[in-house]
Amino acid sequence: MLEAEIWGIYLGLVSAWNSGGRNVLVRSDSQEAIQEVEWLGYDRARIIILHHVTESLRRDWVVRFNHVNRERNRVANCMAKLVDRSQMEYVRNAKPHLSVVQLLLEDNNGSLG
Repeated sequence: MLEAEIWGIYLGLVSAWNSGGRNVLVRSDSQEAIQEVEWLGYDRARIIILHHVTESLRRDWVVRFNHVNRERNRVANCMAKLVDRSQMEYVRNAKPHLSVVQLLLEDNNGSLG
């Protein structure tokens, strides 16, 4: 499960970079995944995907990590429910689903909680 969480962080970083993001906040409900990624400077990479995350973080950008309680992570929960479980490949949506946009707006306004 930890490796899947780190893959999610990595794919999010790739997507953010490719979209032109240079000041990125990564939110995850996996404290363990965030710790693994943040402790990379100590050369602790015990999971192969962490090497790819390291390379991504060395780019010219600002990346911050934030732990979000699973219960409060409504945006991620909404997106997970929209996924076709039979599809096992990475899918990037150019335009977010309306329900995701609504939750992002509520989150930005501070009304999620």
